[in-house]
Amino acid sequence: MRRILCGVTTSLAIWLGSALAAEAQQIEPIGPTALSVGQTAADFSGAVYLPTPSAYRVRIWFQEGPSQSEATTQMFYIEKAVGNPGTQNSTYTLLNCCLNPSATAGYWVKVSSSLKTSSMTDWSTPIVKWIQVPPSRPPLGSTIKKSSTLGVPAKPVLRAVERDGRREE
Repeated sequence: MRRILCGVTTSLAIWLGSALAAEAQQIEPIGPTALSVGQTAADFSGAVYLPTPSAYRVRIWFQEGPSQSEATTQMFYIEKAVGNPGTQNSTYTLLNCCLNPSATAGYWVKVSSSLKTSSMTDWSTPIVKWIQVPPSRPPLGSTIKKSSTLGVPAKPVLRAVERDGRREE
């Protein structure tokens, strides 16, 4: 009975330890930092942490909506296999994520990422980054300050030049 209890305790400790280690493996979005109205492509970059360097699979998705709670319209999704980076801390970059529909003025864009290694039974908890697309026009009621781009009115500068046609030697 004692051996069975020791076996169950050890198995439980290993299972719990592997679950905690799996949760520590993550990819945190660090880019894009901004989107503009009508933008149809964005470059994703994420900070990857792997306690034990190994190959992994990554999921990246962009969703948009008029508010953070309504950001459910999918703009982009990919699941991709990535080779072993050989280090615990690395950066994963995916260029030209095609956004469809394009970024909408005033909407919130939710950039989420998750990863899974061969030692994990499930995907890591998605880490979310929020980006607000700026409005395409100034808000109603705002005033625009009229000013010269130079700051002072341009005046022609005339310089008197005295010139004698004779040559001095």
